[in-house]
Amino acid sequence: MILSGMIGKFYSLSEWLFKLLIANGIWVFFNFPVAYLCLSLFFVPTVEDGYVTLTVIFLLLPFISYPATTALFGLMRQWIVKKKSDKWLSFYWTVYKQNYVKSVMGGLFFVLLWGLWIVNYSLAAVEMKSLLFYFYLILTMILLTWNMHFFADTVHCEIGFFTSIKKTFFMAFGFIHYTIPMLGLASIVAYSLFQFHPMVSIMFTGAIVAYCYFFGYEQIIQRALRKSKHKEMMLE
Repeated sequence: MILSGMIGKFYSLSEWLFKLLIANGIWVFFNFPVAYLCLSLFFVPTVEDGYVTLTVIFLLLPFISYPATTALFGLMRQWIVKKKSDKWLSFYWTVYKQNYVKSVMGGLFFVLLWGLWIVNYSLAAVEMKSLLFYFYLILTMILLTWNMHFFADTVHCEIGFFTSIKKTFFMAFGFIHYTIPMLGLASIVAYSLFQFHPMVSIMFTGAIVAYCYFFGYEQIIQRALRKSKHKEMMLE
């Protein structure tokens, strides 16, 4: 019985690892142009070429990476809400097409924000471990979580773009006790995988981070629903 239980747990773990591997592989495939340019940064001959490559990457992000990541979140949502389907690529492609325009709009919005953040940080000449450094660190965490909440909200709720932006903004700022643990868990996983082996990081990180963030997003939504039901019961 003990052996059977261990085998069952090992099988479940193997199944999850396989699913994450496939999901991450699909995501990397759809991100191939951006991934290729990111790798090419290690081989640019001059700093100027590096800046040009970075500029091209930033321009491509809204049109390639954001729709691909939205579809990855859609796949994670399907698994978290326990909707069974073996047609992962077909489902991914469906989510990709259905949310492409909204994803691009979100990409343009967030890439602009990230660009402004980078320029502002560069001009501020922030010193490590200074008060301003920690301010930017917290701001980065919130901005990143806002971005991730947008991906999750896009595949979870059929609402307008600006409504989603406002909603996820308040989620990122209003639920710091969820924001920090989600980011912490995702960061620990990404760092651990990279330390284990960079190739393992490439194979799993995207899907695991998406899973962590959508799970956190789902917890916030469920908490809001419970509060709403409680208020309705109190009014009755």
